[in-house]
Amino acid sequence: MSAAKNLVRKVPGANAALGRADQLIQQRVAEAVQGTESRLAFLEQRYADDAAWSANEIRRIAPQVAALESRIEEIRERLETAPSGDDERQTAARDILDSVRREHEQIRARFAGMSQYEERLRRLEGAGENP
Repeated sequence: MSAAKNLVRKVPGANAALGRADQLIQQRVAEAVQGTESRLAFLEQRYADDAAWSANEIRRIAPQVAALESRIEEIRERLETAPSGDDERQTAARDILDSVRREHEQIRARFAGMSQYEERLRRLEGAGENP
């Protein structure tokens, strides 16, 4: 480092040039930090809004899913206790029940995806608050 200081002393105007370069670098860094901070604030707000919307949708849909589960269970119990005849109505009812079960499984998968998304948002928000 002392060799660099000796060189700066020997070159005329080196201190002034280094000072200007330092100011330019500090200015660019400050602009970049300010831009990053404003972008981060925007993203944090957007993710908070998305998380709030998702949580609201889950709260809104959860009772409906619970009611569907209850209805599916009632239908399943009725079909299991019904006579084992192979008439068309019973076959159609079982087909409908299987279809409802598939749709119900898809709904559960979507809820799991939404929960994972919300957890990621919480972690991102937590990371943004504690840099």
